[in-house]
Amino acid sequence: MKGSAKAAGRSKDETATPPEAPVSEDDRRIRALILAELDRRGARPVARRTLSLIAEGFVEPADGVPGYRIVDRTGAVRLRGEAGTGVPLTLHDLVEELREQYAPLFFPPAPEPEPEPARDTIADVRAAGARFVETQSALARSLASSSAERSRALASAASETVEGWRSRLAERLKARPRPAPVEAAVDPTEPSPNAAERLAEARTRVEESWRRVASGIQPRQTATRLRDLTEDALAAGSRRPVALITLGALAGAGLVAALSLSGHDTGDSGRPARQTAEPQAPQTAPAGSPPASTSASPPASDRASGEEPAPDASAEMPPAETERPPEPEPPRKGANALVGVPEVIDTATLRVGGKVVRLFGVEWVRGGQADELSKYLRKRSVTCQPAPGSSAYICTVEGRDLSEVVLFNGGGRASSEATPDLAAAEDHARTERLGVWKR
Repeated sequence: MKGSAKAAGRSKDETATPPEAPVSEDDRRIRALILAELDRRGARPVARRTLSLIAEGFVEPADGVPGYRIVDRTGAVRLRGEAGTGVPLTLHDLVEELREQYAPLFFPPAPEPEPEPARDTIADVRAAGARFVETQSALARSLASSSAERSRALASAASETVEGWRSRLAERLKARPRPAPVEAAVDPTEPSPNAAERLAEARTRVEESWRRVASGIQPRQTATRLRDLTEDALAAGSRRPVALITLGALAGAGLVAALSLSGHDTGDSGRPARQTAEPQAPQTAPAGSPPASTSASPPASDRASGEEPAPDASAEMPPAETERPPEPEPPRKGANALVGVPEVIDTATLRVGGKVVRLFGVEWVRGGQADELSKYLRKRSVTCQPAPGSSAYICTVEGRDLSEVVLFNGGGRASSEATPDLAAAEDHARTERLGVWKR
């Protein structure tokens, strides 16, 4: 019994699992690297531990990078390449050999994706263009339909409005009584004016027209103004004869219009008086007296053989040229007036008699040429008088307003206190692009 018990105890001790050997830190690190590489290469989970043990038999820890080395069964370092020449093997190479030897222990590799077909750029552009045209066509169709609907609505509204206006206008015209046309009643007994009377009336109208024109025009002042405008244009270097021609044409057109209007007004005013006075003559004459036309004037044959009728008093009046208005007196020099040859500081400022004078209604701006104003003055004397209610002066040279000359030729701009004449001169320079208005 004792022998059998001892034998059973020995067999039990022999079959017991031997204790595991201690594992170093390097072995744990190498095992972790091997397991990670097996996972990357697709090892099956049931064969993961087996493959790791096989790989650990060929890996030894080493100093340096990568911290291990691959050896063969004899313990020699394995190199990559033919005849053992090259670089040492890595865990990637070792696991690749295990995959080739034990392929069933690894998952099959994933199929490589098929290469994408080569893209045709021209086809893509055509497809994109077709899509764009399609979308734009749909948008255009929608816009066309909406615009057509709006047009129809507007047309219907406009037609309704016009029809309403037309109906209201027709109602107003029906309700308003129309005056009967007045026909000029011609009295058969009224004698027609002869040629002498017509000539006298025409002469009277012409003389009255010339008298009105002469009373409204001062020849000397007009000639002086035209001369000054011509000198200003030439002194400013204006080479535009079109402006002078236009000025003359406007003056002639104004004169002709004045003559035509005055003659037309005189004829229209004289005609109703004659028409109203002549029909009243037969009514005031007594019943037994002969007609006024036969008693007042002899027959045409007697008049032709006898003396001519006496001309009207208006025909014997002297011509309108003898009735010239008195010439304007030269401006009187006030107590504060400055007279002398000026020194041009700029186009809006002068120095007269040692005093700085600012021209009334003129504001200097960049571009105003003082030398052009000096050329215009030509050492002529100017007369400067204080402007009422302003610190500026009204300066004249030979009766010509110097502020108007400066603004007419674009030497500056009109200030806020400028008169309408100065503003008109500035408008001329702006229209002709003179001086500061060139830019």
